[in-house]
Amino acid sequence: MEEDRYICLGRLHDTVIFFVVFTERGENIHLITARKADPIEEMLYYAHYEKETRGN
Repeated sequence: MEEDRYICLGRLHDTVIFFVVFTERGENIHLITARKADPIEEMLYYAHYEKETRGN
């Protein structure tokens, strides 16, 4: 079975950045993995967050 997988970065409790991989199966979301983001992923998160908050 071939399926699309999605990657996202998010913040938990305003302190910890998480890296999450998931897929959609019908109407359900199936979690593949979730872990604390590594330093490079944290930099990517904050770069995007700052860009979004500035409106650019």
